[in-house]
Amino acid sequence: MFPSVLQMVMADANWKPAIDRDPTPWLDALATHHYPLFPAAEALLATYGGCAFTTTCWHDTAFELTDTLAGIFEWPASEIEISIDPYRAKALTEAKIWQTHPYILHTNLQLAPIGHVSYPTQSAASLFVLSNGCILQGQWTYNRLDWKLPSVPVLSMLGASLEQAIEKILYAGLLIMERTPDVIHEGHETHEA
Repeated sequence: MFPSVLQMVMADANWKPAIDRDPTPWLDALATHHYPLFPAAEALLATYGGCAFTTTCWHDTAFELTDTLAGIFEWPASEIEISIDPYRAKALTEAKIWQTHPYILHTNLQLAPIGHVSYPTQSAASLFVLSNGCILQGQWTYNRLDWKLPSVPVLSMLGASLEQAIEKILYAGLLIMERTPDVIHEGHETHEA
């Protein structure tokens, strides 16, 4: 991702890189709901636990991505929301389902829910961390083979770290366009850097 956008998003969230949080309450919740505890989950929650933000602040704002490209979040009435808090993850109470997902069984990795992401254009999803540190998104979707069948749990890889996952999530809502002095989006003139 273009570093200036990610840095701006994280700076506006309630996250400070030098502050470690006590992950014990979140780890206790994971254990209570029968999720395994492993170092990657503990480290991630100690560093990012409680971090939450939406893209509301950046609607209709042009980011300088490169000398010739600008970026703008394209949904003016809705936003992307990310929360690093296992209590916000629907999957917290669905351990049996997600731990027996074919991908988890095939890879012999452990997973734990770490939060929640919602998009304007698709249903909300739980965020997971794997024991190898990778971040996944899990959501219930209609069965592609037959929509009359019950929905199924689907895991999607977001990145090798939370930073990469946030970048990928933000890409989903960032409209990238050629930079010109008179770019207009939704009736708002963009700002030149």
